[in-house]
Amino acid sequence: MVSKQLQNIIFNKYVDSHRCILEQIRSQKFWNTCNTDEMGEILFFSNPTEFISGFNWGNIELNKFRESWSLLSHEILYLIPLPPAFRVNQLQEHGYPEPLYGYQPIPIERSEWTLNFSRIIDSWLMAAIIYDANLLSKQDRLNLIANINAHPTLFDVCQSLQFSEDDSKIQWNKLPEAISNEESEFYNHRESLLSLNLSIDILQIPDVYIRWQKMLVKALRSWDIWNICNTYERGNYLFFNMPLYSNNTKWQLIDVSDNETEFHILGVLPGLIQLPYPPSHKSTDSSVINYQPTVEERYDWTLEFARRLDAWLAAIILYAVSLYQQEDKLQVFNMINSIDSISDVCIDWEFDQDECQLNWE
Repeated sequence: MVSKQLQNIIFNKYVDSHRCILEQIRSQKFWNTCNTDEMGEILFFSNPTEFISGFNWGNIELNKFRESWSLLSHEILYLIPLPPAFRVNQLQEHGYPEPLYGYQPIPIERSEWTLNFSRIIDSWLMAAIIYDANLLSKQDRLNLIANINAHPTLFDVCQSLQFSEDDSKIQWNKLPEAISNEESEFYNHRESLLSLNLSIDILQIPDVYIRWQKMLVKALRSWDIWNICNTYERGNYLFFNMPLYSNNTKWQLIDVSDNETEFHILGVLPGLIQLPYPPSHKSTDSSVINYQPTVEERYDWTLEFARRLDAWLAAIILYAVSLYQQEDKLQVFNMINSIDSISDVCIDWEFDQDECQLNWE
């Protein structure tokens, strides 16, 4: 009975979030802000009613972020696709996208951007579902996903949306110089930061999932992550990323409270996941110097981190198969569900006191 109630709660949260996000996607204000925000190349989506810009890290209100009612609120930041009004400056060393002031997108640009955004959010909605469903049995999780899979995705709904010229227009508050659309050649050549062509052959999914899972398990067991998270002054502001599609799959920790933090945006795809609250912080904004956590504290922290990694990894896999038919997507989840999760792997881990000790030097 408890399992059935939890399934109903998760399903209803999914439906509510789906509705609110669809309203946001269709909103002219949302479209306009994404294109005209000077940090538009690094906008992150946190819940159905607001979004936050990336490099202006100091504006992220983590307490508000944690308390969000949304199904999307499980400590993950979601990168919004590169807006059409941005182009890559080839003269810059890193080639960061910049706003093309005065540019007016055409309807097909808004349609393609909307489809890419909906595809990303579909994947992360599923990640949040998997996070919540971690307490269910494998069979109950499969039943829940089957019910949700029968519900039209945001991508499905957005395929039928039609945007007019007026719908695609944006209002610029800053126009340093007049730029006509003809002067911009970036549209036909630009690619979304999260490519629509990204896909995995369905037969390769178990091998890919297990390979990536092993990398994440290694990171989870790492004493370095444990030590940095606890001894770093703003350890409760650290987000985790591992660019699995990159040749360099070293894990990264990113301080979202540091206005001076800079990193290549391609390194944060497809999203950032917040590390669990460090035991050394003891519900404070900064760490308690020289605090030494117990074995139980590291174990509990590890289990919560594993739960978030399971959801994060599932989102990456599910994004890659998001263009599949419903029955194929359900088959993919069935494959993933049949493999021991990261949470399953680490639940029997044991730590000795030395593995929990922190280096405060």
